[in-house]
Amino acid sequence: MKIEIKIELDKNSQELIQTTLNKVAENLVGFVNMFEKFTIKTENIVAKKDDISAEKQTKKTESGSTKDSINVATKPESKQPEPAKTTKKSTVTKSKVSKTTANSKNKKTSLEIVLNTIKKRGGINVEDLKKETGFTARKVADAVYRLKKTGKIDKTDEGLYVPIG
Repeated sequence: MKIEIKIELDKNSQELIQTTLNKVAENLVGFVNMFEKFTIKTENIVAKKDDISAEKQTKKTESGSTKDSINVATKPESKQPEPAKTTKKSTVTKSKVSKTTANSKNKKTSLEIVLNTIKKRGGINVEDLKKETGFTARKVADAVYRLKKTGKIDKTDEGLYVPIG
């Protein structure tokens, strides 16, 4: 079946539509770049947390002590307290970091859960992934995107996601 739609426009209308589409395309590229930067920052935060946890564990093992000990450089105390930052961006960032750190202790990440489900089944479609994990369509899509990007899974012609390696 073939469907054809023919629209005739004058030159001004064509230019207006083209300009609008170009702006939409630019905004989409900007949004994708922003999303990728956010993903990288989130991965860096998780990696730093893992490094700190590994350092704590190493120090526990070396000292035979059960107390946490990390060498942290401290600033000399100033006589006047620093004014609190009130920018919205830093406030949002701090709360997200706290939530990430608090929730990630002893819990698997959504990426781990999705990857383990794919490995367990050997191949699975998105609908079954949503049912088995209980995640929203958005969360499954994000996890699948990141797992494909890192080369941990691939998509077959039948629409199944399969583990690599």
